[in-house]
Amino acid sequence: MKAQITKIIKQTSRYTGKPAYMVCYKCEDGKSRKSWVDEGNANWLRWYDKLKVGNIFDNLNVNPKGYIDADSFPELVKELYGLK
Repeated sequence: MKAQITKIIKQTSRYTGKPAYMVCYKCEDGKSRKSWVDEGNANWLRWYDKLKVGNIFDNLNVNPKGYIDADSFPELVKELYGLK
């Protein structure tokens, strides 16, 4: 699935107590979806340098609840510079 980040909201993880990010996307099917990326999880290394509003990704998986799975292996399709 392809999707573009539309918003990133920094929070504190209720599981690890470390910073976590609610990432909002607009997906290629027209739906808005979310994922949570937590600095305390191993998958953080896949995301930390790519989390920017406007970036477009491919290879994202949607879990049964309709969220983007943070364990996906995101492929950066287009990076938009200067947006936070």
